[in-house]
Amino acid sequence: MYDDDLVLPSSLLEVADNNYYGAFNKSYNNVSLKMGIVKKVYEIEDSKNLSKKVPEYDVLTFDQDQNKGITPLTLKNCITMDAFGGIADFMDYRKIVPTLNPDGSKLDKDDGSYVLVLCIDGSNTKGVIIGALPHHARKAIITKDKTAHMESEFNGIRMKINKDGEFTLTFKGKTDKKGKPVDAAKGGSQFRIEKDGSVEINDRDLDGELKAGNNKEAKDTSVAGADYERIRIDKTKKSIGLNTRGDFTETIGANSSSTIKGNTTHKTTNLVMEAGGTASLKSTGAFNVEAGGAFGLKGPSGTMTFDDSLTVNASAANILAQSINLGQGGTPAVLLSTQALGIGNLGAPVISTMIGPFSSTVFIAP
Repeated sequence: MYDDDLVLPSSLLEVADNNYYGAFNKSYNNVSLKMGIVKKVYEIEDSKNLSKKVPEYDVLTFDQDQNKGITPLTLKNCITMDAFGGIADFMDYRKIVPTLNPDGSKLDKDDGSYVLVLCIDGSNTKGVIIGALPHHARKAIITKDKTAHMESEFNGIRMKINKDGEFTLTFKGKTDKKGKPVDAAKGGSQFRIEKDGSVEINDRDLDGELKAGNNKEAKDTSVAGADYERIRIDKTKKSIGLNTRGDFTETIGANSSSTIKGNTTHKTTNLVMEAGGTASLKSTGAFNVEAGGAFGLKGPSGTMTFDDSLTVNASAANILAQSINLGQGGTPAVLLSTQALGIGNLGAPVISTMIGPFSSTVFIAP
């Protein structure tokens, strides 16, 4: 039985089109990959941070709805993707928040991070930053001559692998949002592995774009100084070199041993060597000691033994001792019968006989 007065709403007879579901899809079926610009950060301690695990970001995205133009859309409280997602294994890092809050009208002035965003379950309240895009204001790195090249930087730590497989890790020091060191004088330290396998650690000053920054206007105008601290392991030359402009200190808690198959040369201003116990110097060949100034040997007692002969050349030789023994079983150096030849008052030769006392400890060897 039908009621003649029953009238169906006209909306039930309409066919829904894309516009009808547009608003719903924007909120709950938002599955497209979007490019965006970081606008704002909510720190973990911020009451507006929802996860309380990582910093969250507002991202200004640009939504292309088929052929209907581009619509700005801000996704709130987006988190960044973790490379590992574990308790022991993770990678946390911070996106750059721009100096000026971007609204899409002056993108050429923006210095924040350019990111890629996807929404979990298509919900625009679950935005996740899954990657990033090259910033339009950064100087190009991968030019045609860099056929196999990788380079990255985070807060002044620059990592580079060039087409020859050489690896360079450079400390620039803390940088601003354009990659320019806040204090360039502090930066420049490097760890390098060269194409032949040689390894070098140095503290050379920053040069080129590392000193000027990463923006397009940066010019390679600076030249690094040639004198800097370095430790170099040269695989081709099979050598190790160390250079320092200041002090060098070595502390060894136990024994130290050096075996040198070639020559050893030490040049220094002053040399002090001190041993808490015994000290020995031994040479299988000639042993020479030469001093440009006064030369001294001091000890409570000592022995000098020469298998052949000893020659002392000096304009004057003074031996100060209470007793001097020259050889074993000798005769006294001066006796009662010893005579001396001298010159008298008138210049005539005079022969004198020794008068005691005579020493019993000064002998002349036979």
